[in-house]
Amino acid sequence: MKHVKALTALLFANAISLFSATVDDEKMPISFDQAFPSSWYTKALDVCMQVWADLEGLRASRDTIFPEDRELLLHAAVGRMVYAATCLEQMCVDKNQAIPADDLLYLIRIADRIEERSRSVLSGDNEHTLCFKRMLGQLRQKLKLLITKKSS
Repeated sequence: MKHVKALTALLFANAISLFSATVDDEKMPISFDQAFPSSWYTKALDVCMQVWADLEGLRASRDTIFPEDRELLLHAAVGRMVYAATCLEQMCVDKNQAIPADDLLYLIRIADRIEERSRSVLSGDNEHTLCFKRMLGQLRQKLKLLITKKSS
């Protein structure tokens, strides 16, 4: 009798898994981002980590990287800094997101590391360097604004 119940449960589970496997994906209106939303803080953190990694890659391959690849990485880093600043701007606007002060301090420490790496990688007063420094300054301003909002 126990075996019959176990066999019935197993057949039922297989039928359900077969049915769920045949569901048409196009009929599913929910996207991954809707099912698993990401906060503005998480987006800003991810992008800042990517910028840090890009600068580390530039520093590590300074002598072996092609100039075109260097330009591409610098363009990407500047674009990511713009996106990070936009995410922080949304954090300032969105009153529903409660970001712990420790998380903001962690993001400030990452911004410090980005600034350190940028000093060793970016040189001169070319367009990329100036734009990167400007975006880093905006990122810091927004972080300070968020910290002061958090402390008051």
